[in-house]
Amino acid sequence: MGYHGWWMLGVVPDGAAAAVRWPGRPAGAAASLAWWREHPGADRERLRVLFESWGHEEGEEEQLDETRWELLRMLEGRPEQERWAFGVRKAFPFHALAFALGPDGVERLPGWAGEFVWDAGQVRERLPEVEAVLGVTGAAREAAFGRAAEWLAGVGDGDGQVAELFEEPLRVLRAAARAGEGAMGVEMVF
Repeated sequence: MGYHGWWMLGVVPDGAAAAVRWPGRPAGAAASLAWWREHPGADRERLRVLFESWGHEEGEEEQLDETRWELLRMLEGRPEQERWAFGVRKAFPFHALAFALGPDGVERLPGWAGEFVWDAGQVRERLPEVEAVLGVTGAAREAAFGRAAEWLAGVGDGDGQVAELFEEPLRVLRAAARAGEGAMGVEMVF
């Protein structure tokens, strides 16, 4: 039986974002990134296992699933330019982005493993750093796009949409900043 992994981002009301209880990075995040830095030549399979371990603390998942659905309901009725969804078969889109950016890039992105809830202040404060990571240009952009395409081709899906992984999260965060609103990102399995 297959599945589709989805990464969804959107603009959410600032007050609602500030009220959402979302955990920070899990306790094992630093060790996970440290391992990756120590093994820069790790093969795709080892990295896939590493990425799939990027969950939250045991016992939090049920509450987080409820919160994910609550956040997605906040996107209902929002203009299309304030939301984005990307799905791939038998994989998670954020893993392709992680593979492309490496541990230093992942560490600079919002939240953990593509999941975050930011109020308007956090969006304004952190947007420049996310722009620096995802807005790469020239040879660095070509290399990152190539790595993301390699990951997606390896799972057999979505390789023609690599640019979306870099451009669409920025579009959503910029829309949130312009509107003075919060932003969210969640991963879901269907």
